[in-house]
Amino acid sequence: MYTTLDSNGYLKNASAGQLSQSAYFSLQLPYTVLGLGRSANFLDHLYVGIPRRPGETGIRKQEWTAIIPNSQLIVIPYPHNEPRSWSAKLYLTPSNSVLLTAIALIGVCVFILVIIGILHWQEKVRTHTCYSAVSILKPLPGDVLFQTEGERKSRLLTTSSRWIPVSLSCSPLASR
Repeated sequence: MYTTLDSNGYLKNASAGQLSQSAYFSLQLPYTVLGLGRSANFLDHLYVGIPRRPGETGIRKQEWTAIIPNSQLIVIPYPHNEPRSWSAKLYLTPSNSVLLTAIALIGVCVFILVIIGILHWQEKVRTHTCYSAVSILKPLPGDVLFQTEGERKSRLLTTSSRWIPVSLSCSPLASR
């Protein structure tokens, strides 16, 4: 049994039985094919259960959620008495839409990497040009390189007894 939403947003339930015939003519195959029709939605819940032996009281049922559409799901209900140990194997049929989705994902990732690279390069160039004039002077140990953040528009850089004005446009705080 499964539950999903149809294209109109209504809840859709369906179920199928296995081996409904056990006598007269040839036996049916030991599996069930259950189709969704033309639906692009995920299966919300898929319930698989097997009948219990006479005298047993436990319910042998397992639930799987979020099953991908346009795929085949094979459920192996073994061992029969332990539904939590049952395994489900999902087989996808690749189509052009999977390839197009992968190409779109890779394209978005490359676009984001290009933007990150450009911003990183711009920051590196700005930092290099702002501090290239200051790199000529070497500060002595213990000198204060930058004053506090709340100072006026031009900060002063101290190196050994000389004061050099540094513009706020070179500061990483000014670009924010």
